[in-house]
Amino acid sequence: MADVIPFTNFRPAAHLAARVAAAPYDTYSRREAAAEIHKHPLSFLRIDKPAALLPDSVDEYAPEVYALARQQLDGDFAAGVFVLDDVSAERDTAERDTAEQAAAERNAAERSAAQESTDGQATSEKDTLRDALGIKTTSAPAYYYVYRLIQDDHVQTGLVACVAATDYDSAIIKRHENTRAHKQQDRVDHINALGAHTGPVLLTYRSCVDVDAALQVVCAAAPPLFDFAAFDGVRHQVWRVADRSLQAGIQAAFANLDSLYIADGHHRAAAAALIAAQRRASFEASAEALTRASTGALAGASLGASTGASHFLAVLFGDDQMRILDYNRVVSTLGGHTPARLLELVAARFNLEKQGTDPYRPDRRGTIALYLDGCWYKLSIDPATRSTDSVDSLDIAILHSNLLAPLLGITDPRSDPHIAYVGGSRGLEELARRADAAGGAAFALYPCSMTELFTVADAGRLMPPKSTWFEPKPASGLFIHRL
Repeated sequence: MADVIPFTNFRPAAHLAARVAAAPYDTYSRREAAAEIHKHPLSFLRIDKPAALLPDSVDEYAPEVYALARQQLDGDFAAGVFVLDDVSAERDTAERDTAEQAAAERNAAERSAAQESTDGQATSEKDTLRDALGIKTTSAPAYYYVYRLIQDDHVQTGLVACVAATDYDSAIIKRHENTRAHKQQDRVDHINALGAHTGPVLLTYRSCVDVDAALQVVCAAAPPLFDFAAFDGVRHQVWRVADRSLQAGIQAAFANLDSLYIADGHHRAAAAALIAAQRRASFEASAEALTRASTGALAGASLGASTGASHFLAVLFGDDQMRILDYNRVVSTLGGHTPARLLELVAARFNLEKQGTDPYRPDRRGTIALYLDGCWYKLSIDPATRSTDSVDSLDIAILHSNLLAPLLGITDPRSDPHIAYVGGSRGLEELARRADAAGGAAFALYPCSMTELFTVADAGRLMPPKSTWFEPKPASGLFIHRL
């Protein structure tokens, strides 16, 4: 039973959305992100990958990097770049003035509170502790959002919502990749510094007709809140789901699902779940003292009902909406072999066919493209040798166990410096260029299927690293869930 709920959203002012929206932080190198920010100064990469704003001499995980992200976000709130999404608010043309007025009123209220007599000190202390633990004392509008991505002739429509961290802990939200400790800690530090989830975790599920029907109703009922083409040509459309009956129907439909699956964002999900657990522990440790201090006003409070940390930001697409591209490899070593000798060794393990100088793209499961020394080759896997194991039977697992490890010496693809990963959207020409520059070789694979992903995740297993590349990717910066 998946817990998928509406949330209070801080979003860009509509006229700025196209300038703020950015691809996920982990699709850019530091240098690429810096170039993107230079071209598009409002890009959310300023907040999602703030190291790009600093000299290379500054470690990308240094405390000042996260402090800069918070400074950028606070500045955007003060300038009205981001506003509270509220269906009853003034029209978008007045959003900037509304945001600035609200900020001024908050500052005035804080100054007034600081000047209260000591008679109100106990209450103030309780409120401070409530804020520290994320306990909400005022209501705010909560919505779902329908999110449509259009890339060339591909259209996918899904839901932006918050999902329960406890569903991640209990494997209702299933993963298919391992995480690296330092990358998970990076997202922990980033979320804590911002006090917000800013990059939605991409989730998928076995398609549900009830969800599909509700999303179509929303799209047909009103013009979108956002509708723009991003810098990469992907069109983004967003509708707000304010109708309470539709919200209830969507929530009930997801409650009937046994499982959700992480498609992209394993580190973001793991970080959000860790923060939720830490805050839950802090809440429970303080519950007795809080109850005494509030003379019972907080008795019976629970983290799940009261704090933003208990749920994290996600965008959910049915499996029939998703498009998986190839996720390819470039290696900078030939394992000490000459190109001719390596081809001999490969031919002993795969059916090897020379394709020539034109890029060759695998056209079915069981075929792999090899680029070596200016030429493309087709490698075919003998079906009789394919394992029945859900992981070992994957094309990428066969490539690793039969070629990368025994012939090239790449035994740990998660940490070996001689292997790099290139998303399919970069193209085969880029793959060949990188292989030539590295003095190595490249491998292009047929995309993993959703069935393979579900089978591995349902078994509690993990795919080899960088097995799936989803396109188009949801933008960061359109939805902010504050803790």
